[in-house]
Amino acid sequence: MNDAQLHNLLETTASHLGQRLDELFDLVDLVRVRVTDLAGRAAEHHKPFDRTVLATIRPLLQDILRRDEPLLEGIGVAVDQNTLSDAPRWLEWWWRDNAEESHFMAHVLDPQAVGFYDYQSREWFVHPLADDHPRAIGPYVDSGGVDKYTVTLTSPAPLATGGRIVIGGDLCIAGLESFVLDQLGFRRPPVALVGNGRVIVSNSGRYVSGSRLRPQTTIHHTVAVHSARDEQLTWRLVVLETP
Repeated sequence: MNDAQLHNLLETTASHLGQRLDELFDLVDLVRVRVTDLAGRAAEHHKPFDRTVLATIRPLLQDILRRDEPLLEGIGVAVDQNTLSDAPRWLEWWWRDNAEESHFMAHVLDPQAVGFYDYQSREWFVHPLADDHPRAIGPYVDSGGVDKYTVTLTSPAPLATGGRIVIGGDLCIAGLESFVLDQLGFRRPPVALVGNGRVIVSNSGRYVSGSRLRPQTTIHHTVAVHSARDEQLTWRLVVLETP
């Protein structure tokens, strides 16, 4: 394959991936709209916005995870302090297991308990609220959460009842790897999908998810992954060669 053919292949792969990510961001945004609507109705009727009200979005979360979305394996709502009337913190988070069944993910949210998951200090929660726009966070190890490498597509929102939320969709790294391999195969030189300075996936065992590119790594070619949210998505496909 000559350079022109490789460039065209990378452009096609980047375009397909960008379209898929836009579709997943749309699912995250669908949840955001539903939650803001719930809070708006609660405020209109002067009713508390609590965990019971928030739990009414569960059928939507389960439906999203039941869809044919091999790139999405978790989705949920994370609340900021002073958002719910009955809890200072809460994660309404659902996960699809290997049997394709969705289930609620219970987290340790008591600051005094062993294993406390302080999600309100995590990058995937803090940065979208600070920037006030959707962002793709990762790859990172979600210690205390799903305890594995993931990328989270996030969308923040203020609520009419007060407080703020972050909607997150956790990407399946294995699904991303399959996507890249289906498009590119195991070709040489290797190609990696890179975001936020780290390898997300690649078509080579030399470049594993979460690793930083070695200083001696030569980058021969780069193609950006374009999407409708280019300002929030800074991913790129890079052709690599390590001496």
